[in-house]
Amino acid sequence: MAAGDDFPCVEVFRAMGLASGLGSSIGAGRRTFGFLVALSTEPARAFTNDARDFINGIANVLDTMDMDRADLFA
Repeated sequence: MAAGDDFPCVEVFRAMGLASGLGSSIGAGRRTFGFLVALSTEPARAFTNDARDFINGIANVLDTMDMDRADLFA
């Protein structure tokens, strides 16, 4: 996790044996209300572009679902 040493939970992740991660915010733009992450105990794991696109895609779906539900209560 060298590139993300400033990430708030990095010490907790290290204590759990996690060494690499990939994440995407959910709700960026209007408001961020969460993050979707993939974590690995494999040091310096190289996540592929496909893995990055998958995480971003799922985060976008979750964001859309939240906005659809919010419209019901507006």
